[in-house]
Amino acid sequence: MKRFLLILFSLFFIALIAFGVYAYTVRMGASAVSSVSEVVRNESGVSSTNLSDPRNATYKVEEKYVVLKDGVSETDEATTRLVGDSVQGDIDDDGEEDVVSLLTQDGGGSGTFYYVVGVLKKKGNYLGTNAVLLGDRIVPETLKVEQGMVVVTYRVHGETQAFAEDPVVQKTMYLSVRGTTLSEVAVPEGTEVVGGRMEKKQNTFSFILCGEERAHFIASSSRAYAILQTAYTIRSQESDAPVFMLLAVEKSTLMTSSKEKTPDVSVVSVLSAPKKGACSKSSL
Repeated sequence: MKRFLLILFSLFFIALIAFGVYAYTVRMGASAVSSVSEVVRNESGVSSTNLSDPRNATYKVEEKYVVLKDGVSETDEATTRLVGDSVQGDIDDDGEEDVVSLLTQDGGGSGTFYYVVGVLKKKGNYLGTNAVLLGDRIVPETLKVEQGMVVVTYRVHGETQAFAEDPVVQKTMYLSVRGTTLSEVAVPEGTEVVGGRMEKKQNTFSFILCGEERAHFIASSSRAYAILQTAYTIRSQESDAPVFMLLAVEKSTLMTSSKEKTPDVSVVSVLSAPKKGACSKSSL
């Protein structure tokens, strides 16, 4: 009888230990799932709040996720804050209005680094993008969304300038979204970027710049003529809306075409051809 009770007690003790191990495993598993969910959330950048307010979004700055609250994040490593006014526009070509902003990050040293960020509207949620560096102690001038692209103009210090001086060199950065990643778009040297409405009459393309009424004819010998033709065909077949584009054209041909006799403008690159384009307004 004693032996039976001893065996029964041993079995009960073993079962108790097994139950404890099981409970601990379940708890740790739930914690692991929670951690994975957090990583997935962070990797996607989707904010825990369904708000389009860029002041309360999560951004990826220098490979680290930064959560803003009322436009500011303060940690032991750095202070990050939004600056200037945000602008709206569809920058990922999905028909939804996104938000573009500038933010600064100060790591406690002498530098103040400026970045471009976006908040993408995705199926009712809002996704903070990665931050693209503009530079250290720059002076922002304008921020706008033009033909689906982010356009920032700003001033940087010249090679011989001290950082204590006001920056004097003007620069423009063009950015686009691929998937959910914001990145700079290289503009060919010797070109000028112009936005406007494309028209086609009797197999001849013309381009009406935003703010102008006169058409500039597109040279059929243009380096990007085939791409322009394809983009126009696709967009014009999708809807009856005007086809807008952002083009990089040779400066020399654009300058001479401003005279009474307008030679054909040479298009070097088609930067964007959004589904729904329009002439934009800038901010800052």
